[in-house]
Amino acid sequence: MFDDSEETIYDVVIFLQTIDFDMMSVINNRPLNRTERRKQRTRDTLLMSAMHVLAQRGYKKFSIKAVTELADVGYGTFYSYFDDRDDIIWAILHQQFEQSQQHIASQINAMDSPERELTGWRIFFENIQQHQAQFTALFGEAGSVKLRYKFEAYIAEVYRRNIKARQYTMLPAYVGLPDDYLAHFMAGAQMQLVWWWLASDDSYTPDELARMLYQTVYHTTLDS
Repeated sequence: MFDDSEETIYDVVIFLQTIDFDMMSVINNRPLNRTERRKQRTRDTLLMSAMHVLAQRGYKKFSIKAVTELADVGYGTFYSYFDDRDDIIWAILHQQFEQSQQHIASQINAMDSPERELTGWRIFFENIQQHQAQFTALFGEAGSVKLRYKFEAYIAEVYRRNIKARQYTMLPAYVGLPDDYLAHFMAGAQMQLVWWWLASDDSYTPDELARMLYQTVYHTTLDS
């Protein structure tokens, strides 16, 4: 389902420049009234400002004051929309991850299970490898525990969606286990693999890691 410098953090959010944060049509089908439109514009402005501050300063030097000054709103206004700095950063990252999931889905949906899972895992590990410095800056030991928790919870939610949609091959040993249990088990295992992999200096390729995960989950090798 990423050094804390301007250049590396920028890589995480560069494509967010094209994101339309106007969620009016997503929230509901009715037109928003004037007050709702004003609140939505303020929230969008805060999100765009946070994106630029994150790109320019990195996570460690990211501050709410810098965001509100860039957005030209009062400092207290921020807390009418977000709980803290991690909350607004997660709002940005969540939008990114959802778009990334859609992109991955477009590549693998035509495949049959479990080839689909194998390819999805390979793409996941490739993305982690490509953005390793950024990933570590945000979610590693020097990053945010809250963001790390939210990221793992997001991966679990993606698994839960796919399990509910019967996207996976279900081995007999897994039949009857609650969907939420399977989703959180897989998300936890996948993230622990990521931290172990990064700590071992990428001793395996993304393809090798995906194949090992495949063998572990499906109790068979690709050659079987």
